[in-house]
Amino acid sequence: MSSSQQAVLSVHELDCHYKGKQVLHSVSASFPPGQITVIAGRSGCGKTTLLRNALRLNEPSAGRIEVFGQDVTHLNQDELMDLRPRMGVLFQSGALIQSYTVAENVAVPLEQHTRMPLKLIERVVSRKLELVELAGSEHLMPSELSGGMRKRAALARTLALDPEIVFFDEPSAGLDPVTAAALDELIVSLSRKLNITVVIVTHELTSIKRIGDRMLFLDSGKAIFEGPLRDALKSELPPLQEFFRLSDPDQHVEESGS
Repeated sequence: MSSSQQAVLSVHELDCHYKGKQVLHSVSASFPPGQITVIAGRSGCGKTTLLRNALRLNEPSAGRIEVFGQDVTHLNQDELMDLRPRMGVLFQSGALIQSYTVAENVAVPLEQHTRMPLKLIERVVSRKLELVELAGSEHLMPSELSGGMRKRAALARTLALDPEIVFFDEPSAGLDPVTAAALDELIVSLSRKLNITVVIVTHELTSIKRIGDRMLFLDSGKAIFEGPLRDALKSELPPLQEFFRLSDPDQHVEESGS
């Protein structure tokens, strides 16, 4: 199920420049439906740039990006706006509006993209908060939430329009290990329950092993591995071996004690 015809998202020979420097070099990849694909690599390898290109927040220098079979690199703003409700995104910060309650934050996409009556919006908001295990938090302000709760509230807002594909940028950044593990488990559960295709940018090896079905590994802006996570873990490619070795805290402990 990895062909571009079947993929929810596919990237073809993508180049991207930023401030005169080439960040992505002829990157090609496919993201199958219903799977969790992790985009990984060392800091500065182009992970977030690829995600931003897929969302058309950055413009590629060459190549094309297809989402649901449409080449988004050639869509105008109105066409992009029609497509965006099918795509959800959760950035590192969560970007909750601090002056809005949790319920008001989750309602924003529904108010912007639908003509639902207020009562129906309230029911949808409550349902989305239940999905992310925040039932009863509707009237809380973002400042009253813990870091993990803020991520969950932002996730509820991301799911408000029932997107078919959701992009995450370092979802567990800034969270303690227990909270990060719970968020990972929630992402996996929601992906399976709602049949959502998930694309996650992360460098956290523990999270990668918990959540990833597949991996796209970037090295200096080039895609050097794409496939099942189990194959990535067994790969003999030196950059992958180094990434897993340096990212594995257990291996550090063993090496330091040897």
